[in-house]
Amino acid sequence: MKTRLKELMQAKGIMSKTLAENIGLSEVSVSALVNGRSNNLETLAKAAQYLGVPVWQLFVDPSEVIAQTDPGEERQETRCPHCGKSLHITIK
Repeated sequence: MKTRLKELMQAKGIMSKTLAENIGLSEVSVSALVNGRSNNLETLAKAAQYLGVPVWQLFVDPSEVIAQTDPGEERQETRCPHCGKSLHITIK
C-alpha cells in the first residue's frame, strides 16, 4: 500500500537519508517505505513520529477527513482508499 510518506517528507524538507538516519533504517529501506514496497507498521510509526504527524496521516490527507464532534472527544471519519470502508478516528 502506497503511503503519503514522500509527500510529507517533501513538505517538511526531509530527505530520505535524513529520515533513515533518524529512525535507524538504511536508505534502501526508506525507499521501500516511500514507494509502498514495505508497509511495516512499526517502522511507519517511527517515521510518523519523526515527521511529527499521527500515523493515520501517512494514509489519509487531513483535508479528506470529515470531523464529527461528540461531547468530550473529537471523532473523525474517512474512507479507505482501497476498499472504500468507512474508517473512524477518535481523538480523546
